[in-house]
Amino acid sequence: STSRRQRIQSKLLQLYKRTNTLQAAGLSNNNDLQPLQAGFKSNVMILVGAFLFKWYRARFINKIPVWDRQPQWNMVVTSPEQEKELHAYSCKNCGATIFIARHREWFFQGGNTKCTNCGATGEDNFEDIREDVIDSIDD
Repeated sequence: STSRRQRIQSKLLQLYKRTNTLQAAGLSNNNDLQPLQAGFKSNVMILVGAFLFKWYRARFINKIPVWDRQPQWNMVVTSPEQEKELHAYSCKNCGATIFIARHREWFFQGGNTKCTNCGATGEDNFEDIREDVIDSIDD
């Protein structure tokens, strides 16, 4: 029982020595005290780098404040085929128009739609007027 325990301990110690990358890199001191590992500093530097990238993109590319929402480029319409997928719904009660963003049609479906003006709910209170809006725009 004790010999088995000693074998297990020696194997675990051998495994620890083989996987101790700090000692293999020469970063361990001779007092068997491990130095502060670089995990915290690496994570902080990655976080700072990501924020600086977000700040640069917001300030110089998108020209908006850094805390505002960044555009989601998969939502931006870049071709006529994608433009045909867009919808504009008009409330039958008050005439307010709701423009649905690309890939956000699921938000309107399911009967959870509500008019921001009069509070009418449900798909029966809205009609798709996308074609009328396109015809009224003079390009």
